[in-house]
Amino acid sequence: MSLSSANSAPAPEDKSSTATAARPSLWVRYRLLISVGLAVALLDQWTKALVRAYLPFAQIWAPWPAPWRQWIRIVHWRNTGAAFGLYQGANDMLLWVAVFVIAFVVWHFRHAALEARCLRWGLALQVGGALGNLWDRVMHGSVTDFIAVARFPVFNLADVAITLGVVCLLWSTLLDETPEDSTTVAASQSAAPAAGSEADAQPPRPPAGERP
Repeated sequence: MSLSSANSAPAPEDKSSTATAARPSLWVRYRLLISVGLAVALLDQWTKALVRAYLPFAQIWAPWPAPWRQWIRIVHWRNTGAAFGLYQGANDMLLWVAVFVIAFVVWHFRHAALEARCLRWGLALQVGGALGNLWDRVMHGSVTDFIAVARFPVFNLADVAITLGVVCLLWSTLLDETPEDSTTVAASQSAAPAAGSEADAQPPRPPAGERP
C-alpha cells in the first residue's frame, strides 16, 4: 500500500454546516404559537363582545332546564383583578404583568424543541389567554367574565385557555420533554464525529514485516 493512495482519502464531511442549514425557520418555530394564540384571543373577544352587546351588566342568562341552570349560567360581570376574581382593583398592575408574561413566553417558545408538543401547546394557550384578557384591560379597563359554574368565581374563555396551558406544562414535565431546541442538540452531537474524523482519515498501518 503506497502513501499516495493513503493520502488521497476523501476529506471528512462538515456535519456542523449541515446541522446549521437544517435549522427550522422562524415561521416553523412560531406558527403554532401564532395560530393557537390568535385563535384563542379572537374566540375569547368574540364571546365577550356578544355578552356585552346582548346581556346587561349583572344579568343572568340560563335557557337550559333545571337542574342545569343552577350549576351553569351566563352572567355579565366585570373583573378588575386577576383570573377567577383574585386581586380586585389591580387592573393597571396586572396589565403590565400580562405584557411581561407574554414577552417571556414568546422568548421561551423560541427555545422549545419542535418535538415537545405539550410544552409548545401549553405556552401557546397561555399566550392566547393572556392576549384576550390584556385587550380587555387596555380597551375597557376591566376584564369581561361571563361563565358561572356552581359557586365557582365567574371566568371567561381566556381563563380557560390559561388553565389548560398550565395543565399542558405540568403534563410536559411528567413526560420529561426537553425545552432545548433539537437542532442545537443535533449540532452538538455532530461535533463528536467531526472531531474524530481526522483520526479516521489516517492511513492504515501496514502489517508487520511488510514495507509500504
